[in-house]
Amino acid sequence: MIDDSLRGHAPRTFKELWLFFFKQPGPLLITVITLLSVAAFIYVKPGFMLVIFVVSKILFRSIYEWLSHRFVMHFSKVPFVPLNIKNPIYNMHSKHHANPSDPNGVNFGALPAIALFIATFGLGIIVSIEIALALTLASFSCLLLYEWFHLLSHSEVIPRSKMQKNIISRHRYHHHIDSACCFSVSSIWADRIFGTDLPYEFSELEADSCLLSLKCESENLGELE
Repeated sequence: MIDDSLRGHAPRTFKELWLFFFKQPGPLLITVITLLSVAAFIYVKPGFMLVIFVVSKILFRSIYEWLSHRFVMHFSKVPFVPLNIKNPIYNMHSKHHANPSDPNGVNFGALPAIALFIATFGLGIIVSIEIALALTLASFSCLLLYEWFHLLSHSEVIPRSKMQKNIISRHRYHHHIDSACCFSVSSIWADRIFGTDLPYEFSELEADSCLLSLKCESENLGELE
């Protein structure tokens, strides 16, 4: 769905951001599935270990984002794997990199969300309803955070929170300066662990107006690597 009201510019205020987010079928469906999963998970009264699993996956989501962004969305060579295949997600992400200022190309659609639900719930239900709900809740909670911060990073909103500024500045650096850095989207610590954080010369400018602006001087990044 193309939002004609925002054609030519990204959301400029948090109100515009929320309205745009929930007008899209993908983010709306992800939100609904997350909320229904929360309610159902509470209803079935899961065991302590399943609660720990859900919380842990959300807390460690930065690692999943880093791995999927670098090795699936980009064409980075996977360690110990001799063959790389350019998958449909890579092709979709390449189009996103070609026009990062277009908010209509930022979030997932409804079909990928449905596919993820079928995969997570279907895999878990083989064992039990509790595990199915735990997998679904953990996966969709992480995806919801990813989608929200991704859209925020591609908006023209400059938040006051230092945490949000640090996250946004890194993602905009990834798009406008060096696509081989800053792979996490809703958190920053995985990049620090794996050595793909902002270079030293930018470390003092992570919340600088240049890195927070979508109007940074863009380089021709060519093929994603």
